Amino acid sequence: MSEHDPVSKISGTGSSGAESAGAESAGAESSGAESAGRAARRLRWQIFAGLTALLVAITAIAVLANHFGSLPAADPNAKVAAGVVDQPASSTPECAALDAALPAEIATLTRREMAVNEPGVAAWGEPPVVMRCGLADPLELTCSSSLEVLNAVAWFALTDPDSRSTTFIAVDRAVRVALTVDNSQGVGPVQAFSNVLAKVLPERAVCNKGVLNPTVTP
Repeated sequence: MSEHDPVSKISGTGSSGAESAGAESAGAESSGAESAGRAARRLRWQIFAGLTALLVAITAIAVLANHFGSLPAADPNAKVAAGVVDQPASSTPECAALDAALPAEIATLTRREMAVNEPGVAAWGEPPVVMRCGLADPLELTCSSSLEVLNAVAWFALTDPDSRSTTFIAVDRAVRVALTVDNSQGVGPVQAFSNVLAKVLPERAVCNKGVLNPTVTP
């Protein structure tokens, strides 16, 4: 065929275009494969880095838990600092009679020595169960308050979420007697102390005609 044959020229041109397109396609595939490979490597690195960080965090938590878990427990023989609370009737004959009748143990808890010896204050066990006699009426106490009767004594409970303790206040005696108990100890100490309180101080009505009966004063 003549070199001036238009069919030959068209055929030659078409072959060159196909080869060029094929090369471009192969290059695109190669570039895509490289990009996919880089993405896979990045993903593997991110997973590795994440697992490493998680392992470090778990190790740190374990170290802290071991450290704090090994702290020495409170000394059950140490003197108890009960803190200052307003007890206007602590020097009354009623509180003096209760002080004289306090047992060496309540609910298997041994009586503790106080850092400061004051009338109407005592403690047992660890965490210490603290008794106070002669308190003023708490503001939360009303004639419609919910009470819990334990071993014939009516108690008004005040829970302190910050200290994880509950203060039970006997409200059917001539003086207010409080027992602060760690929540982990339940009401066992309150039940045991109720037996002592019921023997020393006679029961009386909490309210009269919708008004709290006044407590005795020194």
